[in-house]
Amino acid sequence: MPWRTTITWPTSRSEPWRRDVAHEIAVNILLGYSFHVTGEYRQATVVLRRNVDVLIADRVRDRFGLPIFAAFPAVTSRERLARCLAELGEFAEAIERGEEGMRIAEELDHPPSFAAMCLGLGIVHMRRDDLDRAIPVLERGMAVGRRWSIFVYVFTLAAAVGRAYALTGRVHEGLALVTESVSDAKSRVAALGHAVRVAWLAEAHLAAGEYERAREHAQDALALSRRYKEKGQEAWTLHLLGEITRRREPADLEGAERFYREAMTIAGALGMRPALAHGQLGLGELLSQAGRRDDARTSLAAASALFAGMGLAPLQERADRHLGGSSG
Repeated sequence: MPWRTTITWPTSRSEPWRRDVAHEIAVNILLGYSFHVTGEYRQATVVLRRNVDVLIADRVRDRFGLPIFAAFPAVTSRERLARCLAELGEFAEAIERGEEGMRIAEELDHPPSFAAMCLGLGIVHMRRDDLDRAIPVLERGMAVGRRWSIFVYVFTLAAAVGRAYALTGRVHEGLALVTESVSDAKSRVAALGHAVRVAWLAEAHLAAGEYERAREHAQDALALSRRYKEKGQEAWTLHLLGEITRRREPADLEGAERFYREAMTIAGALGMRPALAHGQLGLGELLSQAGRRDDARTSLAAASALFAGMGLAPLQERADRHLGGSSG
């Protein structure tokens, strides 16, 4: 993909308008990123939608003073908006915005924008547990990121691909990829997004049945998310610790229940319907395992309803299968 860009600049008579709009767009991007990192997803969608509503038609080609190595505002606003919508379980709009951003990135023919949008759309698909759709998008982004040495995105893209591989049966390949990504990011002191990369490494070890290594990395990810006040990532990591604690031998069901409930408390406060649904599902499976059938049915029914409301049929069916089993 050649790196070339055609930018349409406003005429001099529009410069006051341009300065005002450029300032607002920059502020909205910064606020959107900040809200996304801290888990304030509703607030993030409000400010990022303001950009998306403005950055249409010829304006998608305007950089508004941003450097050439940064993603175009029209792309990065849609990428971050799609990710925030996915955390809230608003998947129809998340995919719409993500695919819209991909079309813009491809038309701009700008590698950093393309890599950024592949990461965003890939994460949207991962939040839906649709790894078959996530993997090709993430692989494309990783290839472009590596070709152009776009390290701000390539570490997380590689970790996402590794995580997806591990969860779809390509465990050793995936584990090697995410391990390399975490190591490379650490060597370059890439703190941004490192909590999620380390959590994905823990998931890859869990897929490999390496429970102690999974627990160690998940604890590291939890510490990072708390250090940098990444509340949304903290919720997902607590859920992961619940999964690890429940599956390892011997299982610590009481400890796992505490992790699940702590994760759901955060997820509920932030409006994270996917995290809340997964928490109810994991808790329902755990309670069934512990023989607490009535409590299990309550959690599994809640998970089923949440997944149905988000249009996640395969996950709803999984909850319903366990719900049927808990009634026996």
